[in-house]
Amino acid sequence: EMQSEASRTLKVCSLQYKPVYKDIDESSQIADKLLSGFSDQDEFDVILLPEMAFTGYTFDDKEDIEPYLEEATGGKTFEW
Repeated sequence: EMQSEASRTLKVCSLQYKPVYKDIDESSQIADKLLSGFSDQDEFDVILLPEMAFTGYTFDDKEDIEPYLEEATGGKTFEW
């Protein structure tokens, strides 16, 4: 079989860690530290993070999570 010139390897990095509940700054620093173990030459195409990687999972109600909601075009997690 002939391989297309357009085909290539997709480089994926998967980070697994426990977010610090309701602490976006600390959780993003954990992700940054994990990524710092790689060099610029690794050039990942995709970085996979845990679900709700920067806020943690459990919120009591809408008002509890409201301070952590962001617009799709900006915010701490968007900028990360």
